[in-house]
Amino acid sequence: MLGCAVAAGIALFAATRTWATETVARPAPLLDLVETSTGSSLAPWLPALAAVAVAAAGALVATRGVARTVVGVVLVGCGAGVATAGVGLVAT
Repeated sequence: MLGCAVAAGIALFAATRTWATETVARPAPLLDLVETSTGSSLAPWLPALAAVAVAAAGALVATRGVARTVVGVVLVGCGAGVATAGVGLVAT
């Protein structure tokens, strides 16, 4: 359970970091234009998904039985979504 919370927290932190930098060359008197993109600007749903994963990790402690299974399925879905964001954006 602690691993789930830590992984979700790392995903939430990573969504706010710079993932890509693009430099556009411009004519001589002008400086090059540098544009950075964060994880949340490339995948706007990523911070929300990571926040749901943090909440689900906390809910694992508070539930048992069928409810814990449902929370576990939600947590697995959030993990799959975060992984898809990372793999999909790296591949492009």
